[in-house]
Amino acid sequence: MSGHEIEINKGFKVNVFGDFCTANKSGECNKTVFNDLSTYIKLGDLNIINLECVISTSGKPIKKTGPNLITGKADLEVLSDFAPILMTLANNHIGDFGEQGVLDTIEALDEKGFLHIGAGVNIEEAYKRAYFSRNGMTLCVLAVCENEFGVANHERGGVAGYNEGLLFRVIKNEKKRGNKILIIFHGGNEYYPLPSTFVQERYRFLVDIGASAIIAMHSHCTQGYEIYNNCPIIYGMGNFYFYKEAHKDQYDGWNNGFSTSLEFLEDFVKFELVPYRYDPNKDVIEKLKSVEKEEFLEYLDRQRSIIENSILLKKYYKAWASIKGPFMDLRLKASLINENMLGECEALNGFRCESNRELFRTYYETKYEINELNYMECMPGLKKLISFFSDKNHELGIADDEIMCIKEIEKMLLNGEKIYLYGAGRIAEGIIRMIPEGVRDYINGIVVSNKTENDHSFFGIDVYEVTNVELDSNMKIIVAVGHENKKSIIDNLKRNGHLNYSVISEMFEDYVNRYLYFYDRIQDYGCRKNN
Repeated sequence: MSGHEIEINKGFKVNVFGDFCTANKSGECNKTVFNDLSTYIKLGDLNIINLECVISTSGKPIKKTGPNLITGKADLEVLSDFAPILMTLANNHIGDFGEQGVLDTIEALDEKGFLHIGAGVNIEEAYKRAYFSRNGMTLCVLAVCENEFGVANHERGGVAGYNEGLLFRVIKNEKKRGNKILIIFHGGNEYYPLPSTFVQERYRFLVDIGASAIIAMHSHCTQGYEIYNNCPIIYGMGNFYFYKEAHKDQYDGWNNGFSTSLEFLEDFVKFELVPYRYDPNKDVIEKLKSVEKEEFLEYLDRQRSIIENSILLKKYYKAWASIKGPFMDLRLKASLINENMLGECEALNGFRCESNRELFRTYYETKYEINELNYMECMPGLKKLISFFSDKNHELGIADDEIMCIKEIEKMLLNGEKIYLYGAGRIAEGIIRMIPEGVRDYINGIVVSNKTENDHSFFGIDVYEVTNVELDSNMKIIVAVGHENKKSIIDNLKRNGHLNYSVISEMFEDYVNRYLYFYDRIQDYGCRKNN
């Protein structure tokens, strides 16, 4: 057998954890963060963790999209109580510091005595498996990831990028030898609380050809699970330990996840999901108990009910594509005309990465196959899924009356609703630009707090001071300003008797700002070309 081999003499229980990254807390980590999990960790005959950052001091950051994550050897000490431990390296960050960073990471894990799979000096090494045996039963563990940056090939070191033909042969060979097969798959759409139908088909196919269980990660949020042909498929467990300054609230979905305990038996695989929450301010991970645990498991059941209905799952994914699509579409266009390396990286990642490519495809389908599925009916349910964790702190959540994507506004306008936008700044500009030209003509007006002599129109739309807008039960005002100004605008609307209003969610605000960023890049390119 190739790869690591270990004989397990007692139970056959495997605990699998999600993304582990100390890059944003390098040198400040303490293994007391895992104290509440200590008993659970020790019950595992094997603990599998995805290492989401490079361990090196000599590698150089590669050109790529997203951050280059790196930390030092000392941070591995926080995992010393997890032994026996298997680190999976097949992800979109182990190649962040080039081939040297990959080799340094492998060397650091070897020095620590941690087993590892999913990366190597070439594709053959990256696809090596780890084997664990008990009483004549052998478990084969394989780690692969979607094809972003740092993927190995026959001549270059890196991570085990998804290769359908190669993976097919590996699984078939392991199945022929009578081995149980656990696949750790790093992939899916970030921040989307469900798998896409493409991901579902990909993982189900792997079960069809012989995989015993599949556990996925990468999305930085939970994505649910299902049991397919008696095999568990875990689509996304959320982060394990991943400190990030932008996610300091413990109720942020970034800090909530679960681990998966698997018990491999002769004829089937038993599994248990163990929810936990990371508190960045206390730097501790705590298992959820009683009511909070039950609520979390009910949430996972809600995700599962959607996952097991393929038509509904497709509708939800189209709804998600309608949220992210406009800015991703513009980003792709900007990257294709950009003459520097970053633009080429963005285009490459859009075409090469499976989930990015599938999201583009789905977004374009929502534009050109309008009547295929009424996906907008899933928007309220999608809001609830996204807001589940942050509803405990509504500053992070999405209220029922908050607007999450441009399609919602477009639908209101096409339905003949009397719509005004409150705001004449960048957010309002982005929303207007995102609305198709023929539809934006239906916007009744722009509302501002204080109108000046020059405020006659905004992008050809009449401007009104809020005190001069007549009350009308049939009208709706959409607050199109940054989150820091929302409260004062809402207070002003209430003072003037306007109670029928909606605000855009912070997620939508973020995507509008990204859309404008890439719009400006395209305009700047056009100006330079004309000059």
